[in-house]
Amino acid sequence: MEFSFLNQLSNKSGKSKIKIRVSRMWDAINRNNQEIISSDMILIDEQNNAIHSTIHKNISKKLKPFLKEGQLYALSNFEVGTCNEFYRPIQNEHKIIFLPTTNIEELTETEVIIPHHKFEFVDYNTIIQ
Repeated sequence: MEFSFLNQLSNKSGKSKIKIRVSRMWDAINRNNQEIISSDMILIDEQNNAIHSTIHKNISKKLKPFLKEGQLYALSNFEVGTCNEFYRPIQNEHKIIFLPTTNIEELTETEVIIPHHKFEFVDYNTIIQ
């Protein structure tokens, strides 16, 4: 299977396979009851494209142990969705949603070169919103 870049993904991407680095990982917490909503990540590819990714809480315990911040992976069998208008940590209208059947394959630094971080400038009014 040929690899896609993050900027090629859409809600109709079907069975894409991507090579990414997990740049950041965190748990999204419900402020009202302090329960974990999801495990979230910023993923970066070889072209320095970035995308938000989510693992819903019901499958987070199964998949999260296979992922580590800063590590490289090949991912397949995931869903591509539309970002929430009010919770968008990166400027990309799409996000990757992990499924119980998402395949996670660890890669080495010699197999692929992907930056560790990406920085995006954001208009101050966007931050306030």
